Amino acid sequence: MARPERRDVDYFPFFVKEGKTLDYLELKYGPEGTGYFTNILRFLSKTPDHYFCINNETDMVIFLSRIKSSDEHKTLDIIGIMVKTGKLDRELWEKHRVIVSEDFLASLEEAYKHRNNNIITINEIRAKFVSQQINHLKQQGNGVNQQVNTSITEFPSENQELNPQSKVKKSKVEKSNSDSGESPGDEKKHKKPPLREREPVNDMERIEKAYLQNWDILFCQHRVKKSDPIVNWNQTRKLIKNHLVRLKPDDIISAIKIGMSDDFIMQGGYSLAVMLSASVLNRLINASKKTTQAMDEKKPLSGLKPII
Repeated sequence: MARPERRDVDYFPFFVKEGKTLDYLELKYGPEGTGYFTNILRFLSKTPDHYFCINNETDMVIFLSRIKSSDEHKTLDIIGIMVKTGKLDRELWEKHRVIVSEDFLASLEEAYKHRNNNIITINEIRAKFVSQQINHLKQQGNGVNQQVNTSITEFPSENQELNPQSKVKKSKVEKSNSDSGESPGDEKKHKKPPLREREPVNDMERIEKAYLQNWDILFCQHRVKKSDPIVNWNQTRKLIKNHLVRLKPDDIISAIKIGMSDDFIMQGGYSLAVMLSASVLNRLINASKKTTQAMDEKKPLSGLKPII
């Protein structure tokens, strides 16, 4: 079997000559500014295709943890400085919240010289996000519904009728429920926007939206192939409802978040149904608690700045 093409690198060039970005960062933040600068470039080195999209709080948490920062405000200020000085691409950051550096991509060309695949270009990244934006606008209101109709075929329930007319009726019911949390009767009154585009109205929707946001992160990182997951929402909602009797919604949200770094979960395609099975969910919750405890133990003493 051929080895898969690599889209990351193990090193990046760091030139010792003075530059306006580092000068500005060091002037404002001292050596800590240098630490942020190098950690951001280290992060981009190991990120597939060397760009990262920060669309929501989950993205930000992942980014902060990877660059070893506990200060979101300072991090955003440093990103702003790197955009102003031209180190990070202004258009992709301001329009799509994408962190990427054209200069950095150019500096990595030597690492790709002996590979079969070429390094991605800044124009290819721009085209990708323009394309995603157009597709998103076209699919508003029915993008996730399409995957629910597929899920009815992939995961038929025990009571699903085989009559074709019944399948049509059921698909319409699922279509109204798939990403809006509405009941069939509510469809006649009004149609809610997809869950990705609005605030959750209950704990179940909070969990579902967290899963969708995590999926978007994985898709942005090329760790899942499709822009929308295939989910039997009826099945997962029953599981969530049962779990909420004994668990807090934040526990379940933390568990499905930790699933993004779990080899077993990712090998199966980051399936919500798998993560909600009792044994797997308990394991993920325990792993999440251990991660939180470890991070708390590493927090600096009050009044001290974290070492970047």
